[in-house]
Amino acid sequence: MSDAAYYPADGDKAVVFVPSFIFNKESWKKLATRLQDEGIASVAISAKSENPIRRAIQELTRLSVIK
Repeated sequence: MSDAAYYPADGDKAVVFVPSFIFNKESWKKLATRLQDEGIASVAISAKSENPIRRAIQELTRLSVIK
């Protein structure tokens, strides 16, 4: 995933952080690392269109984070 930040975790849950008006992929780092400590993986992407969101989900699935 280009232009995305991946936060791996040992659990079986995952979150995709999507940018908004005031948030970008870097804005999610604090929350993503907190979730990581709780066993929840995440990907923070920099684009909010459908294709990058689908790509993030596909990548999490490929990494066996989500089924």
